[in-house]
Amino acid sequence: MVTAPAPHALLALIEAWLGAVSSDRGPVRGRASQRHIESMYAMLRAGPATTGWWGALAEAQAIAAALAAGASMELQVPTHDGRTCDLVATRGPIRLWVHVKSLAPDPLIDPAPIERRRAVQEELVAALRGVECMPRGVVVSVEALAPLLASAPDVEAAQEFLLRASIGDELLVRSAAGDVLGRLSVLSPWDGGHVAIAPGDVQRPGHQRDRIDRLVRKACAQFMPGERNLVAIAAMPEQELAIDWALLGTPIERWDRFPRRGERVAFGRADDGLWSRGREPSCRMAAWMAPWPRAGRAWLRDASTDAAAALVRDLCAEQPLVERDPRGGPG
Repeated sequence: MVTAPAPHALLALIEAWLGAVSSDRGPVRGRASQRHIESMYAMLRAGPATTGWWGALAEAQAIAAALAAGASMELQVPTHDGRTCDLVATRGPIRLWVHVKSLAPDPLIDPAPIERRRAVQEELVAALRGVECMPRGVVVSVEALAPLLASAPDVEAAQEFLLRASIGDELLVRSAAGDVLGRLSVLSPWDGGHVAIAPGDVQRPGHQRDRIDRLVRKACAQFMPGERNLVAIAAMPEQELAIDWALLGTPIERWDRFPRRGERVAFGRADDGLWSRGREPSCRMAAWMAPWPRAGRAWLRDASTDAAAALVRDLCAEQPLVERDPRGGPG
């Protein structure tokens, strides 16, 4: 979680934008863009306790990504019925209307206990890395329930569990003495050929569905009719799965299909996604962006390979959920 002021590199970029904005040329164009960047810069310098700080961080990162992708842009562009689009990115003949939404942390939650919990979480994840050698293509989450202290988790028990576990199954992780240290949950399949621990302090992805639904529907209401519109959600790395589930549906086991080679059951999606059964037809493209540095992923409803889709992929610096080293292991 970002609890410190915005990174110096990002503030330096914004200072450069302030010096480059003009009414008819330059990477960021227009007087409205100038005023918006000035407001964004002041908000980011004020720090995370300021109302609107997370939204400003999300927009700044989207602008930085668009400029890095070779696009020019305008900010706060009117669409219809008094609504506006956060930024319009132009690269060659392509104009992409980008609606930035922030999946910000709950302002009522004290970040200090969260940071302490994250430290305990990382310690347990490090102790369970041995499960990633398992030849089973699933993503799992780890939730710490107690500090390790002098105890070590029973990795062999976790490995045995993962050999037979189904999507949605959970295991209480215990020490050799039987003390409960945490919870291991099987979240979804993936094509990596081995078990992968999802990054960060992963909340159960389905718990954030309502919030993500509201953000996407709000963005859709701001779409520019007849144009290519992108919903860009700024969120922490551990929230990527939540966005994926909200769009495509909860991963489920499908007994009416043939499984992949090496698997005993086929996988699919439930019909509870925003894009399930033709829902939200105006929303064709979505992206996740980490606040800083650049990282992200694109979801393209039409599996498009045109120039607009290429710009979306460049804009969010698409990366897989689980990084792999050149030998094929988890990064």
